[in-house]
Amino acid sequence: MKKIILTENQYRLLLENRIPSIKEVLGVFFGTFIENHGEDAAGELQKLIADIFGNEKNYEEKNGNIFLLSNSGKKIPFEQIKEYFQLLLKGVDNAINGFPRELQGNTVVRQRIREILSKKTKDESSEDSNDSDEDSDDRFNTFANKFILSNCKSMNFCDYQTILSNVVKISPSDIEFNPKNVKVLEKARQIVIKDGKRGFRDVIYVQLGNGQKTLFYSSSGSNEETTGKKAGEWFIIPGFASNGWFFKTDGTVKLTKGGNQYLTDMAKFLEKYGVNALG
Repeated sequence: MKKIILTENQYRLLLENRIPSIKEVLGVFFGTFIENHGEDAAGELQKLIADIFGNEKNYEEKNGNIFLLSNSGKKIPFEQIKEYFQLLLKGVDNAINGFPRELQGNTVVRQRIREILSKKTKDESSEDSNDSDEDSDDRFNTFANKFILSNCKSMNFCDYQTILSNVVKISPSDIEFNPKNVKVLEKARQIVIKDGKRGFRDVIYVQLGNGQKTLFYSSSGSNEETTGKKAGEWFIIPGFASNGWFFKTDGTVKLTKGGNQYLTDMAKFLEKYGVNALG
């Protein structure tokens, strides 16, 4: 089957002829998406949108608003779909789960979007695999050395009370979490190997909505049986001990599990949408 890639003008004409009110959202599907995912992926996305709005069973337009009609009977506002596309453009692949699996006109949506993004995902993963663990460790150590705690040499020799008190002081207590107001200043990845299995921890240095700066890290899940921290969960940490130990305690964990609402909401957001959805 020959692949059909519409030009932007052809695509605009197609949608304007079907639903004039949708033309305002065309910017979501061009420019940034092509830059991030390539012309082939952008062409496939255009084809998917054309398939959706080329079948009147897939959508409903009422009072100027557009709703996608899921096969499950759910009506999904197109404004909500726009948000998921915008997250995809930022590299938040988990946003795929927000799309309907299939529409009433039997148009498959979620799986097709996965396929559209899969090539880039494979390319990125192959690049990561070319980096040796030694190189990754060197990069992470360079990052971590910027955040060594002066009063913490190791897990056994550390001023827990003062450090935890300082974390509480910088934690927002009078504002709600808004991902747009969090700025990612630096990020790094640590390779974790346990029982022959290779995992990783992502660490980010961020400026919070109150202007304070701190670190967050995603758990590798390697010690879930003893710590209860699942892979992919995010937690605040103030820094690292001199020997490289992550300063993570029951106190810091509790802050992102209900102890501080702002940090808890931020941790849940990171787990669901990822780092690229901040800012």
